[in-house]
Amino acid sequence: MRRIVVPSAEDQQARELTAQRQRVAQRRTRTINQIKNVLRRYNLIWDCPTKGIQTLTALRWLGELRDDTHSPLNEVDRLNLSHLLE
Repeated sequence: MRRIVVPSAEDQQARELTAQRQRVAQRRTRTINQIKNVLRRYNLIWDCPTKGIQTLTALRWLGELRDDTHSPLNEVDRLNLSHLLE
């Protein structure tokens, strides 16, 4: 026969916190991958001033790329990049 142990309030909060952290990390990873996909579509991943796109310098560069009217990104990808950077 199975025994069911009801978690205490403290354990329940710890479980919720762990689940929330996991969801945030998954969302962050998904967002980073989507940004990289936009950059790869235009072969811009190599123009990034840093090795990764998670640095402040890279974020500034992405903001400039998004705001520059002469960037190779089309309007839809620029809007998508703007949304992802938010």
